[in-house]
Amino acid sequence: MLSAQRQINEEEDTLRDLPLDDSDNMHRSHFESRDMLRRKLRLWNEDSRDSTPVRCINKENPRTVEQSVAEKRKYRLLCVTFTYVKQNDKAALLNKAWGTRCHRHIVITNKDNGLSDKIAGGKKNVVELTPMGGEGYSNMWQKTRATLLYFKKQQEVRTRQNEEAAKTAEAGPTKPAKKRLSFKVRSEKDGLLDAQHKGGGEGEEAEPNMGPGDEIILTAYDYIFFAGDDVLLIPENLHRMVNEPPVEGMHQMGVPLHFGYRQITVADIPFISGAGYVLNSAALQLMTLIALNDKAACSPDLHASAEDVYLAMCLQKALGVVSRDTRDAFGEDRFNILNVDMLMWETRDIAFSWWWRDYRDRPVPRGLNVMSRDSILIHYIQTDDDLRKWTEAVYGTTI
Repeated sequence: MLSAQRQINEEEDTLRDLPLDDSDNMHRSHFESRDMLRRKLRLWNEDSRDSTPVRCINKENPRTVEQSVAEKRKYRLLCVTFTYVKQNDKAALLNKAWGTRCHRHIVITNKDNGLSDKIAGGKKNVVELTPMGGEGYSNMWQKTRATLLYFKKQQEVRTRQNEEAAKTAEAGPTKPAKKRLSFKVRSEKDGLLDAQHKGGGEGEEAEPNMGPGDEIILTAYDYIFFAGDDVLLIPENLHRMVNEPPVEGMHQMGVPLHFGYRQITVADIPFISGAGYVLNSAALQLMTLIALNDKAACSPDLHASAEDVYLAMCLQKALGVVSRDTRDAFGEDRFNILNVDMLMWETRDIAFSWWWRDYRDRPVPRGLNVMSRDSILIHYIQTDDDLRKWTEAVYGTTI
């Protein structure tokens, strides 16, 4: 294991010194560097049992290892993927790659169109939602707001169910009515969303306090991850990070947390890149209950693509929640907002990804330093083939 890591370190030194005008070396190393980064992640997974995928269980003493893995996954994680009907198949593949490694994976789309037949959990994990202003990348801020308000409505439905159950219990035992849970969620006040979500099967009973069911109950989760349909998420590494003492301590004290890849706008406003970000339950509860309709801080009527900037501004101005950095102890990025090819080569070109350079508040990395060995996210996984290769590299499984 150590000799393999030493070999990677030597290869990294060679990569760092490659001349940029040597096209042969560039082409050859382009593929070698991707392989080395995959092996870097795999080495970490093999070497750190407490945060490896659950499949890596010690057969000699399975109970002890299973308890260790369960302890590391003690915080409940809800993963949310934004997509639209033309990308439904891509979202279904994400669900197979890493979605089932979350405690629950929800896909937000404008039309189901058979998606619920392709992901774990079926219809209860697909939300059809069209934001005010329609579906489109240029309207991502309204789609984000609509999703958060949808979650708020779901929470209100469960709260009413619990109140009704409490009243029924006080009145004495009665035979519960069997019915299908079905409701329409609409904000007539600001015309924000039009979403429908059906839960429960024929003859199923609504059981108060049963935990996450067909409804999406935010209080049932500790952390909520949001991203589009072009990312590789490694939930095990996210669990590892939230178990680190500084993060765990703040979460247990009820401190609202918003973290991912931190950037700084030209106006010196810190924000978390929309490539993928995490809110803890305290931040999300404040966001949905207090901040979303704050006209001064949260731009409720704005149609814009930069939902990451407006979410950060809303959290900061309305609630005082800061955007937190997630680099590891070596200063390497755990949330990688560019894919490996971009990080290894294109970012050396000053004309490439001006926003990545201008919004970055730290030096541009080189070699294998472009990403942490316990990376949580890789963005711009643009093809199904790339997603399959990375899934096999990180988890040793095929999808």
